[in-house]
Amino acid sequence: MQHAHGYYRFTADDAWRTVDTTEFDPTWISAAGDMISTTADLHTFVSALLGGRLLPDRLRAAMLEPDPTLGYGLGVFVEPTPCGGSVVHHHGNFWGWATVMASSPSGDTTVTASVTTGEADLDLVAQSQAFAAFTAGLVSEVFCDGRTG
Repeated sequence: MQHAHGYYRFTADDAWRTVDTTEFDPTWISAAGDMISTTADLHTFVSALLGGRLLPDRLRAAMLEPDPTLGYGLGVFVEPTPCGGSVVHHHGNFWGWATVMASSPSGDTTVTASVTTGEADLDLVAQSQAFAAFTAGLVSEVFCDGRTG
């Protein structure tokens, strides 16, 4: 299967180095990195999942019922959009790569993306913050026609 490659840049001996992190195993952080796929397959999956083609309605409804304090349902986050709707998502990022999966609760509107990241001058927290800002912009563009409120 073809899939994206992740890269990470860092300095060593006063020189910049770039390493391919594609085969890095981040499973020491629980379930992180446990899925390797393409954005097209991820798009097909989330559209079918939320469109009612994979689960009975009662299970899909349970999945979309988020915990009131965490915003996390059963495997997905359900959160408001800046324009008053809601979006279902589950993203992932780590050194060298990031993946976006967001959909309307009905599965009618879905966006998936893979982003290569990895500048060493951003620690993992800063990288996560940059990814969150990118994702918020993408959600605004796709689900709110670029409106932020």
